[in-house]
Amino acid sequence: VSLLATVVLYGFVSDAFVREIRYDAAELPANTGVRIDSYRLVRTGIDQPGFASYGPYSPLRRGGYEVIFNYSSPAGLGVPVGWVDIYNASSGDKITQVPIFGTNDVDAEKAIAFELQQSAVNYMEFRTYWNGLADVRLNHIFIRSGR
Repeated sequence: VSLLATVVLYGFVSDAFVREIRYDAAELPANTGVRIDSYRLVRTGIDQPGFASYGPYSPLRRGGYEVIFNYSSPAGLGVPVGWVDIYNASSGDKITQVPIFGTNDVDAEKAIAFELQQSAVNYMEFRTYWNGLADVRLNHIFIRSGR
């Protein structure tokens, strides 16, 4: 994680004025696909289904947040290509899981709003699971506080 990401995440924990962070997909850990420039590409017939991204274990406190996954896939609009979720690594709880679909090769966003009730720091993952049915290009993930 870059120095900028560290500063911004510190801002989340200390309630500083910084309210958004962007992670390029290539910065995040994964167990499938390849890094190309700033994005991650998972390819049908080449890569195994799995997490195209997980982490970044962002330290977040009580409050409202939004995570936005930016991706594309050549699959049609109704074709499921996987899911994204929000996972609290501190407690082991999955907060939510939402399917993602093909985009006809156009960049799309999947936004998920969520609340954290605990006052202690929660180390959060924003994961992208790929089912292997069609190629997916994961571009970046935004995390916003104070929604």
